[in-house]
This record gives sequence, structure tokens and C-alpha cells, in this order.
Amino acid sequence: MSRVGERFFKEGNDCFSKGQFKKAVETYEQALTVVNDEPALWYNHGCALVELERYEDALQSFQKAVEINPNFYLAWFNHGNILNILGRFDDALESYDHVIELKPDHYLAWNNRGCSLARVEEFSESLESYKKALELRSDYRPANYNQAYVLAKIGQFEEASEIYESALQLRAEDPAMWNNRGVVLTRARRFDDALYCFEQAIRLKTDYYKAWYNRGYVLTEKQRYEEALESFRNALQILPDYGTALYNSGYVLIKLGRFLEAAETFTEYVKLCPVSEYTDLLNQQIARLRQYGQKN
Repeated sequence: MSRVGERFFKEGNDCFSKGQFKKAVETYEQALTVVNDEPALWYNHGCALVELERYEDALQSFQKAVEINPNFYLAWFNHGNILNILGRFDDALESYDHVIELKPDHYLAWNNRGCSLARVEEFSESLESYKKALELRSDYRPANYNQAYVLAKIGQFEEASEIYESALQLRAEDPAMWNNRGVVLTRARRFDDALYCFEQAIRLKTDYYKAWYNRGYVLTEKQRYEEALESFRNALQILPDYGTALYNSGYVLIKLGRFLEAAETFTEYVKLCPVSEYTDLLNQQIARLRQYGQKN
């Protein structure tokens, strides 16, 4: 690299380290006008573009880096990550395979490969990738959680629950972990255990609207409708445009025989979510509920 190119390269790195990503991109581009065959320069340029969420441009930079140096496994790795972000999961798999070919012990590539496979519903291969990641680094928790997600997707709820239970021994103060275990237990129809998990999540994070909603769902399944309605309303206080919580509030109000309130709730839902294949049916339901309410 020429002295001028190296100077711009170092200035760009300095800007990047300070979080000045726009200036870093501009400085790297000045370097690229002087020297454009240095893979590390293209790679750093791509990393700065990622920080600016300019993913298509970043992809081109990582592509250029691996064209110049096909053995640049870090560039292949980021190339795959960007393809994942862009929803190009099959292409991302090819990038991660390049990483693994060059560096078989790259546990992050194995994990992210598993994520790509899960997105294209290749669940068995996905689980194998997560297993390999954990063989390489047993304490890499994201691979554990990804494993649990896939196990739940394929109906292996007990196995997924065990992973979250093990994780909670290390992260008992993590509300998301409690919520995720609760979701898995709900799908396994272990409603009492799920309810406990959601209540722990809410204890740790009182404005956790997803946990409030999930608590309401479980209470509905347990036919504890007043408590379910309270949970859905708590979720809506935190996130007023939470359509699913609003809809389920209407359902619970029907179960409680409060038909006019249910009609008003479903009317709010239709205003919030006007584009739905069920809108006409829901409007018919609203009209019937108003009739029932007026009679009672």
C-alpha cells in the first residue's frame, strides 16, 4: 500500500474506533482512490457501512475483499451476515460454508449457519450446526437459545424447555429468558409452569408487554377470564397499538358476557388493523354482539 493510501487507511481506522462511521467511510473511500486492491481496506470499508446500515453497499465491499483474497474468512463471515440481514439465506449459507472450509473451528460461523438453515426450514441441519458451535465453545449461550427455538419449531417442547431451564440457572434475572421458557411451556400446554415463568418475567420487567400478553393468553386457556383481561389491558397500556392484545381482549369480554364492550373492542381493532381477510366477518360479529348486548 502506498504511503498516501496507508495514511487514509489509518485515519479511517481511527475514525471507526471513535464511532465516527460516516467519516470513516469517507476516509476509506479516499484511500480506495489511491489503492483498490487491498482486501483489508475493502473489509474495513464494509464494516463501517454496516454501522451505517448501508447493507447493500457493505455487501459489495465484502464481496470485493473476498475476490481479491478468497481466503479472507472474516470477510466471508461478514458477507454471510449481511446476506442474512437481507433475507438471502441460501446465499448466506454459501458464505458460511466458505468460512468453515477455511477455519473449521469458527463457532460463530457454525451458529450463524444454523440460523440461515432455520430460516429456510432445514431444521435438522440447523440443529447440527448449533451442536457443532457448542462443541467448539460450550459456553456460547446464543447457540443454546437458537437450539431451543428450533426444537420448539419442530414440536420438541420439553427439550426446548430444558435448555431454557438450564440457561436460567446462569441468568435467573433475565426477563426475556423467563418469557421464552414460558412460551415453550405454553406450546407444551404446561400452563401452570408457563404462568409462573411469565410472572417472573413481569416481576423483573414490569413494562414487558409481551410477557403481560402471554400471561393473558395462558389465563385465557385456564378460563380465568377476568385476570386474562387485566393482563391484556396492561399490555395495551404499555403498547396501545398492540393489535393481538386488543383482539384477545374482545374475545375474553365475550367469554365474560360483556357483549357491548366486546363490540367496542373489536371496533377499535378494525380501526387499528383495517386490512385483514377477516375484516368483513369481524364487522358481522360486531353487529351481532351489539344486538346481544342490547337484548341483555
